[in-house]
Amino acid sequence: MYKINAILALCAALCTMSCSINQFPGIHKIEIEQGNRFTAEQVQRLELGMSKQTVANIMGGLPIVKSEFSAERWDYVHTIESDSKPYRVKHISLQFNDGRLSAIKRQD
Repeated sequence: MYKINAILALCAALCTMSCSINQFPGIHKIEIEQGNRFTAEQVQRLELGMSKQTVANIMGGLPIVKSEFSAERWDYVHTIESDSKPYRVKHISLQFNDGRLSAIKRQD
C-alpha cells in the first residue's frame, strides 16, 4: 500500500512539474494581445486638426492608456506576446491642443 501511494505521489509531482516547462512538447501556448489594436491604415487616415471624436472613430475607440498628466495626450498601445515570436509593441502618441489633433508620434 505504501509503494502505491509513493508511486501515485511521484506521478502527480512529475505531471505538475512537466506543465511548468516552457518547451514541453505538445503544449500549445496561445498568443496574448493586449491594449488597443490599430493598423497602419488607421494611422495614415489621421490628419492634424481633427477633433477628438473623429480621431476616436478612426482609431476604433478611446485609448486604454490615459495620461495622468495631460488630458490632451492619448496613447494607443498594442502588445503581442507569444512563445514562438519575440515580444512586440506598437505605440502611438497623439497630442491634442484645444481639442484638435496637433501631433502624431509613432514609437514602434
